[in-house]
Amino acid sequence: MTEKELKELRGAVIQLGKLVQRHGKKYYFAQLKQLSRMLECIDSDLDNTEKTEYLVDCYRMLFPVRGGLTEFYIHDDDYETRKQLNAPLDEAVAKMKEIIKPYMVS
Repeated sequence: MTEKELKELRGAVIQLGKLVQRHGKKYYFAQLKQLSRMLECIDSDLDNTEKTEYLVDCYRMLFPVRGGLTEFYIHDDDYETRKQLNAPLDEAVAKMKEIIKPYMVS
């Protein structure tokens, strides 16, 4: 990953972490720890190749086929409020996917 991608990924990880902490902390503790590890990696002195490998692995753990943050959303009984609350979540997840997807090997 490039330095620019790492910087953008860092922002998305922070945004996602804040949302999960605020709206799902007691159910998504393991994912919060994983997001924290991702930040530590991004901020570390590892070379970008090592960072990329680690971050791709972390992403896979956060978003497995079932479970993890794959099924996370912010609930509200009012549709418009729910849509508004989930917009930043969708944005952060989409940004992470956009950055990491090109580095994922099947």
